[in-house]
Amino acid sequence: STFLLLIAQIVFIAVLGSELTASSEIPLLEAMLSVHIAMIFTNLDIIGVFIIFIGGFYKTAIHFFGFSLVFTWLLNKSNPKWIIIIFGIALPFLSILRFENLDDQRWKGMEGGVYSILLYALLPLLILLIIKVKKKHNK
Repeated sequence: STFLLLIAQIVFIAVLGSELTASSEIPLLEAMLSVHIAMIFTNLDIIGVFIIFIGGFYKTAIHFFGFSLVFTWLLNKSNPKWIIIIFGIALPFLSILRFENLDDQRWKGMEGGVYSILLYALLPLLILLIIKVKKKHNK
């Protein structure tokens, strides 16, 4: 994935230039809008939006499935089906309760700052500690 991100950044800088790539919020869309091949292939932004949508869907699905597997493991269950169903139903309602709209979600996501970094750095260590304690307890 690092290699693909590196290649994508090189293409964005080659197409848009370094200033526009740095200042653009979504450089993929900017690059797609600047493509004009023989005035036949224009307005390729729908392809960029589709790529972003599919990538976001897979990222969200993998994170959700990983969360369900971890929660299944923590509860010592063998089948994650019911946990996926319960959290799959509860997650949209919880997100509606927490965030009013997309701007509110982005604002609340940015307000964490250093504390979010500490949480995401310490959370894997906490899970590792739980694994060690469970292994020691099962012996």
